[in-house]
Amino acid sequence: MRTAAQVEADFEAVRAEYERLENADDAAGLTALHTEDAVVVDPFGAVVIGRSAILQYNEAALPSMSNLAIHTEGLVFSGDMVAGHGTVSENVVMPEGETTMAARWLLVALYQPDGTLKIRLFQAMMSPPPDSAKAPA
Repeated sequence: MRTAAQVEADFEAVRAEYERLENADDAAGLTALHTEDAVVVDPFGAVVIGRSAILQYNEAALPSMSNLAIHTEGLVFSGDMVAGHGTVSENVVMPEGETTMAARWLLVALYQPDGTLKIRLFQAMMSPPPDSAKAPA
């Protein structure tokens, strides 16, 4: 049985490695963190299913992204499943120029038979502009 501290350390290791690999533009390494049947939903709603499709997505997307910073705000786990959520920011080159993108994220990971923790679902959701959360006057 895993302790809460072990699960938190394992999840933090995956989070830190994800951040490191994306910032290094290492598409193959980043993709290897996912299960074979993983699902990725990007901030614009594109759904990518399966490790080979995720590799193609990462190879195309990573060159336009830099300075990824992922912050975990919460974590839950049950059995072999661990889910975390938080905020993410990174610089992204868009057709209109480079911008800093802020988003919320959800990551569901599963412990594998060999004891490693692999990503089964990663979803990023665009954060609304800061003033959009204010109630209308």
